[in-house]
Amino acid sequence: MVEEYPSTRAEALATGKTRYFTGKTCANGHVAPRSTVNHTCLECSKDIRKRSDKKHPEIKRDRNRAWAAANRDKMALYNKSWWWSHRDEILPKKKRRYESKRHEWLNLSSSRRSAGFKAPIVKAHEKETAAIYKRCSDITNKTGVAHEVDHVVPINGVGVCGLHVPWNLQIVERDVNRSKGNKLYSCYVTNEQTIERYEMSLDAYAGQTLEEAFPDTVDPQFKPWGARILVQMRRPQGKSKGGIVLTAETKSDKAFSEQIGRIHSMGPLAFHNRNTMEPWPEGVSGRPGMFVRLPRYGGDVFYTDPKDGGEPIPWKMVGDHEIFGEVTGDPLAFKVYIL
Repeated sequence: MVEEYPSTRAEALATGKTRYFTGKTCANGHVAPRSTVNHTCLECSKDIRKRSDKKHPEIKRDRNRAWAAANRDKMALYNKSWWWSHRDEILPKKKRRYESKRHEWLNLSSSRRSAGFKAPIVKAHEKETAAIYKRCSDITNKTGVAHEVDHVVPINGVGVCGLHVPWNLQIVERDVNRSKGNKLYSCYVTNEQTIERYEMSLDAYAGQTLEEAFPDTVDPQFKPWGARILVQMRRPQGKSKGGIVLTAETKSDKAFSEQIGRIHSMGPLAFHNRNTMEPWPEGVSGRPGMFVRLPRYGGDVFYTDPKDGGEPIPWKMVGDHEIFGEVTGDPLAFKVYIL
């Protein structure tokens, strides 16, 4: 307060004060305390300091750093009090900033967690990888369902170490990604098994008709909800064209690796925005009976027994956004190899 200052410089020096207040205006029109060292008004000193700091910012930076280093306790107390006094203002800004660039933070985090994140091949595909994370964010905003980018071969899995590269990424719903964890799908095999599995997969569908691959008289005993779509996947044969009995492992891997299926039924929200319930801008893309192509991995796979007594019918439950598009040609012309 002004009353605490001595009224003259002599009185201030006599009492050991560094400032005094005369009550008169300075040359620049300020009515403020003055320094006993140079008689300068404190407001004028602030103006001089501001002009000097603007002209020489490096001097101000060094001065502030030196003071902060010498007064760490004061800085910690000040930062803490400032944070709590501005908390309601800062948190919404930080949240908006994170949400607007969430895909970039997730991409950076996954890149750093990868054991080979400094590898040249990872650096060379940074733009493609960033685009996948951006698309994942767009799908989440478009559908209203949380999605994440999954590493097909886990970057920190048990016994495996995948790379943070575009061809090792897939966009799946959050619950699917969380349930998968860092596990590796069984379709990945050792080098010793690769050639044998490949040769067996060539004959898994040989000579099969459309009715055999996608029998019509099948009841999945299941109805999708929400935006889920139930797809009937191609049924593997029990024997190859040459009469070789295929193992259960080969047939199971074939079902999980298959990407061609026929839409059986759809939930009421399929191809609609989850928040507004409005159809997607491009309209409803799928319909029951349509042959479509799906991602190789992901989705919920289950089996039902057919009435003809043949091999079990594989079904896959996926989200509407996971369907790549319609198969306009022969669905049996697509081959899937287990590698």
